[in-house]
Amino acid sequence: LKICEILEINFKNSLLNQTPFYFSASVRDIFSSVKVGATLHIIPNHIFAFPNEIFSYIEQEKITTISWIPSVLTHLCKGNALEKFRLNSLRTIAWVGEIMPTKTLNIWKNHLKKAKFINLYGPTEIAGTCTYHIINRPFKDDEL
Repeated sequence: LKICEILEINFKNSLLNQTPFYFSASVRDIFSSVKVGATLHIIPNHIFAFPNEIFSYIEQEKITTISWIPSVLTHLCKGNALEKFRLNSLRTIAWVGEIMPTKTLNIWKNHLKKAKFINLYGPTEIAGTCTYHIINRPFKDDEL
């Protein structure tokens, strides 16, 4: 799997990692960045629970790529925090580890119309991503 190609990561990108280093999913962000010379930002734990601070960080640091679990993406779009930020630099949103609620996906897609959304998959046993699907069609909020 050529994860850098799938996520379109190159030396111009900035990734925002929120996965603890003791969890295998952090390997994707760390080594993808190292492989292509991209910038890897480690989000400070003290701001992770606060959507406004995370979105402000994304804008300030011009983050281009995030690969987070759907429960985090769902938490971040609750309330109106997402509406306060343009997030123009954010071009790739990937998720792994959980089912993405279509309502959450639609909120993000409606806010970031030019972004690429990618569902990654990899069983825990292999500690990595083995397949993916690029979202290329609309979904109803209640669609499974």
